[in-house]
Amino acid sequence: WHSNISHARKLKSYRIEVHWYEQWSQYCDALCRVPKSFLTTQHDNELIMLLEDMNASGFSIRRERAM
Repeated sequence: WHSNISHARKLKSYRIEVHWYEQWSQYCDALCRVPKSFLTTQHDNELIMLLEDMNASGFSIRRERAM
C-alpha cells in the first residue's frame, strides 16, 4: 500500500487529474458543473491544485448512492 510503486501510481493519478482540470473541464457546462480550477502547479514531487469550493457555490448536497 505504501510502496514506491503505489506512490508512483498515486502521482500519475494526480497528474491525470491536473491535466483534466487544465485541458478538459472547460468543456463542461451548467448541466455538468465541475469546480473551477484556480491554480495547478507542480514543484518537485508535489502537485498543487487549488479548486473552487463547491459548498460555497451552492452545491452542498451529497448523494449517499448513485441513482
